[in-house]
Amino acid sequence: MSKTYKKVIDAFLSGKKCKVTNTMTNGHELFLFDNCIARRDKDIIQVTTSNWNTVTTRDRLNMILGIYVRCQKNNLQINLQSKWQDWDGKWITI
Repeated sequence: MSKTYKKVIDAFLSGKKCKVTNTMTNGHELFLFDNCIARRDKDIIQVTTSNWNTVTTRDRLNMILGIYVRCQKNNLQINLQSKWQDWDGKWITI
């Protein structure tokens, strides 16, 4: 997890705009390389890999408080409420 990108995540969670190199937010959506990987509406946050199950995508998603994403032996998993579950990378509410 990079402190450099943490300020973009904090801005996303606060509803503010911010951009650092390949990661940006308009306050409601979080983008990595122009692909939306998270969106929020009030207290509801949804995340996706946007069909890019990469270390960088998982790193950005892992910076969002309350989730952890991992990939073991090509099996993508997400931890929600302290419980691991298989995940296809499509939109999921956290």
